Amino acid sequence: MKLLLATLLISLNTWACPNLAGSFKCIDQDSEYTLNIKQYISNGVQVYELREDNGEVETIKADDVWRDYELDPELPIAKMKASCKGSQLVQNINSDVLKGEGQTSRLANGDIQTLFKLTFMGNNMPEQLITCYKF
Repeated sequence: MKLLLATLLISLNTWACPNLAGSFKCIDQDSEYTLNIKQYISNGVQVYELREDNGEVETIKADDVWRDYELDPELPIAKMKASCKGSQLVQNINSDVLKGEGQTSRLANGDIQTLFKLTFMGNNMPEQLITCYKF
């Protein structure tokens, strides 16, 4: 009975995560790039694997655990955690100089959007919206 309950709780947790899998053309303030997202469950945890057209790969585990995260080679190593809240993938970032949150959602037409709210050295930065169009 305990195993059944644990399996059910894991299934409900991963079910609450948005389906972000697919190929997208993304546009942010500085650039345009292709993004491929694979999504799978590993050891009961929802995992997102993001691969940009430049070969850069990022793996996000939606298990609410802080992990080392390199934002930029010139900045100190940050900590990042991700979790699913409702129909959003929520990422929290924390370092000596940068703090913030990103919320990613799948839109009804299949596109995805991420809204970042960040502070750099205690100063609020303009919100950054990244839209990725499914193709």
